[in-house]
Amino acid sequence: MLLAGRGALLGLACGDALGTTLEFKPKDSYSPLTDIVGGGPFGLNPGEWTDDTAMMLCLADSLIEKGGNDLKDQLERYTRWYQHGENSCTGRCFDIGNTVRNALVRHQVTGKAYSGVTDEYSAGNGSLMRIAPLALFYRDQCVSVAMEAAAESSRTTHGESRCVQACELMTMLIHRLLNTTDEQSPQMFLAHALADYFALRPDCHSDICYIAQGSYIDKTRDGIHGSGFVVASLEAALWCFAHSTSFEQGALLAANLGEDADTTAAIYGQLAGAYYGGAAIPVHWRQKLAWRHHIEDIALWLMRRPKRAHIKGFISEVKRQIDLGDVGRVNIYGLVYHYDLMIDQINYDEIFASKPWYDDLPPSVWFADATMRQSLCWLISLVRRERFMDGLIEDSVANGAVSACLDRLEELVA
Repeated sequence: MLLAGRGALLGLACGDALGTTLEFKPKDSYSPLTDIVGGGPFGLNPGEWTDDTAMMLCLADSLIEKGGNDLKDQLERYTRWYQHGENSCTGRCFDIGNTVRNALVRHQVTGKAYSGVTDEYSAGNGSLMRIAPLALFYRDQCVSVAMEAAAESSRTTHGESRCVQACELMTMLIHRLLNTTDEQSPQMFLAHALADYFALRPDCHSDICYIAQGSYIDKTRDGIHGSGFVVASLEAALWCFAHSTSFEQGALLAANLGEDADTTAAIYGQLAGAYYGGAAIPVHWRQKLAWRHHIEDIALWLMRRPKRAHIKGFISEVKRQIDLGDVGRVNIYGLVYHYDLMIDQINYDEIFASKPWYDDLPPSVWFADATMRQSLCWLISLVRRERFMDGLIEDSVANGAVSACLDRLEELVA
């Protein structure tokens, strides 16, 4: 499951970085791509990516920080990316679709969570390209919950029915890959999964219905297009997945369709990455990928983020023990494990690189604006370091750092 989840996000980002070279170029008007080389309309370095990955990271951050599908928070994060370059690997927003831009402006004016328009001429691929985090976050809940969350999230920027249903379908596919050990060929997997989607959504739009019934499978490459139209994007991604036998082969098929090449390859990448796993993405692609380790960490956080009830239970019990007045008997070490707050394989140093801890800074100041990830990372790091620094937890209780952490966590889960 962890390999599939990492693969979904890495696959999306690698597809984005691969396809940006040919973005906006008419199909077959170029020498075919064989590697991630950068360049393209934005002059990116090899491994840098565009709006697809930036918006995916904004969505992932929201799910992790809010513990669920907070639509207004998602829109606020997209807006910070648009205005300030948050989650852009270059530090600025240099690529944004008109549908997304208009939705963000509309949200700023109206405050409405459903800021995506619903008319048939707004059926772009901007929500489908970022959707993978929802499948990871809701992986241990039934697929209908994940699909509904995807539909809601799409409506923040893309409310047209085909956009919404394409997001539902892709989320269902990735969710299934995260929860199965069956080894099937891509074509067999799609045949079974798409039939199940049609059973769940028999009233879906006819364009999505045709895809669910397998209309794409027998088309030749001449009939597949990498345009910004969500139906064409979904069809192209599924066609490339069904007509390839490795992540690399399918990604090159997708990117070499040209036009909206980065998004076509990103949509393919999130599906194929979950199917093949992160280790099957070419090593030299992963090594080039901007923010690779951060993206891997985010995938783990999405799948392992502690449940709200567990965090609340931990806070309550630790505060109760602190109130008893004996700092040496506050069992943080045991309680972190009891409430399932430990997350293995996470790079905790990344948190402190972006928000350094200073011993002479009052803990309450550090925690005043700490995020959920930062607060939990501090707590987990404290428990890990106790193994080598006996008495560290007791000192952190005595100096108020633990109480400051608990107070901040309490605010964040309220």
